[in-house]
Amino acid sequence: MLRQLLEKVAEGRIGSVPELAEALDTSQVMVEAMIGTLERRGWLERIGDCGDPCAGCPSERSCGPEPKGSAWMLTAAGRRYAAR
Repeated sequence: MLRQLLEKVAEGRIGSVPELAEALDTSQVMVEAMIGTLERRGWLERIGDCGDPCAGCPSERSCGPEPKGSAWMLTAAGRRYAAR
């Protein structure tokens, strides 16, 4: 399921824990735990919180006008893991 979460983040269309939980058919608590694991492993990096002034993250084109939560991006190691 970690790989699936990385794939969803890489797609750039899902930016909130509730959206990820729905897409992965799991709980928000589980998604938050997986995000923590991926960050500790160096596969995922938090790049900001949506609602903050946009810093030009890879998902900026798919953002809507309403804040969605945190924004993440895959690290090089995360992209390699997701591609397996």
